[in-house]
Amino acid sequence: LGSNWSHYSNLDTGNPVFAVKSINNSENHFITGELSQDKNGIVCLYDSQSASFQSLKPLSVYKEHTNVITCLTSAEFSSGNNFYFFSGSKDCTVKLWDSRTQNSVGTFCSKENNSNDNQEFITCIDSKGFYVTTGSIDKSVAIWDIRQL
Repeated sequence: LGSNWSHYSNLDTGNPVFAVKSINNSENHFITGELSQDKNGIVCLYDSQSASFQSLKPLSVYKEHTNVITCLTSAEFSSGNNFYFFSGSKDCTVKLWDSRTQNSVGTFCSKENNSNDNQEFITCIDSKGFYVTTGSIDKSVAIWDIRQL
């Protein structure tokens, strides 16, 4: 098999990548879910058109998860608003991020309030309108309403 990719880069963070997603209907921007050296999950925002694609440096690093990021998706609750995205993690949380800030906009935590939703880590995530749907290794699916954040 030959090399069929059009671009290849080593990420400057040096962290293992567990999830990746193109965001904001952009050909250039993508986010990664990485495991930091202190074993916390971080989300990094990259621009593939930056100065050196061979060794990309993140534009922003988001550090609120306490375990590996397992899934990422763009947020689609506002037409024309291309700044928001979600991350799901082994820490059983789903975070809504605004790429213009360094802190999450809100967090859904399935382990709070004796919730029955996603008691094990989040494995997949999708977004449509004001709803975020997550799947978990515990064989459950949860639907979250971001207006409740």
